[in-house]
Amino acid sequence: MQAIQRSSMGRESALFLEYRRGFRGELSDSHFDAAIIVRSGYPIISHRVNDNQCAICNLPCGRSAAHILACNGQGIPAGRTIRHTHVQDEVLVVVKSAKSPSVHVHSGAPDYSDYFTKKVVTANETNADATNRFADACITINGDDYLLDFNVSGPAQTVLAQAILSTGAMAKSGEDRKTRLVRAQYHVPDSKLHTIVPFALDATGTFGSRATKFLKTIVNSIPISGDDDDGDNELVVDDHDGGANEFAGARSSILWRFKESIVAVVLRKNASILRNYLRKMGASASDG
Repeated sequence: MQAIQRSSMGRESALFLEYRRGFRGELSDSHFDAAIIVRSGYPIISHRVNDNQCAICNLPCGRSAAHILACNGQGIPAGRTIRHTHVQDEVLVVVKSAKSPSVHVHSGAPDYSDYFTKKVVTANETNADATNRFADACITINGDDYLLDFNVSGPAQTVLAQAILSTGAMAKSGEDRKTRLVRAQYHVPDSKLHTIVPFALDATGTFGSRATKFLKTIVNSIPISGDDDDGDNELVVDDHDGGANEFAGARSSILWRFKESIVAVVLRKNASILRNYLRKMGASASDG
């Protein structure tokens, strides 16, 4: 329990501990157990080559699930791709569920070149630098187009165990990397930097600050009324006693419901990645 406490300092990073009674984020027993295993650093890898190498990718690894979430051997990355897609889908679902009249979710993957001037490619740059970069989604809020690039950041091989136990560190790294890649390829004025949204979570489900800020912008765009006859697109709050504090509480509740729903997707897909790895590890142990 001490490991769980160290890695769950703060309400958000400990959110998974409450998922038995979550909104859409309720987890099955197996998904909840996998979340505990990942967060606590439980030694789940029983078979290693030469006592310190992954039996699937042959790279050095410890015994915790941290390596499993970063392993690149035998189809394991496919699980991370599926996780990315499901997180993206869930974010768009919760944004649409807000039913804010000032928010519009566009279809397709937007091209950054349609919004920013591309930098000149020099002879020293690779062909990849010359190709256009696409965001994962475009969402308009009050007339501003926000370009979202989703990322579930796993731990680097060199700091696996430490990263898992460092709340938000991996998400922050993912945010910085995504922003750096866009700004290296496009001229992005400071006045438009807020429209680039690296929507990052770390592999344990902790939100990056930019993702949280974006969801707050969505929630704050929902009209709030104290009158339940004012329309379907309004968040109805009985404000006779609570006033502004009750309004703020209602928005905070919606924000956390949205986060629960998104983080639960990460944790469910993590459980799938763990199962796939352990199945392959078992086959490798039998072969050996």
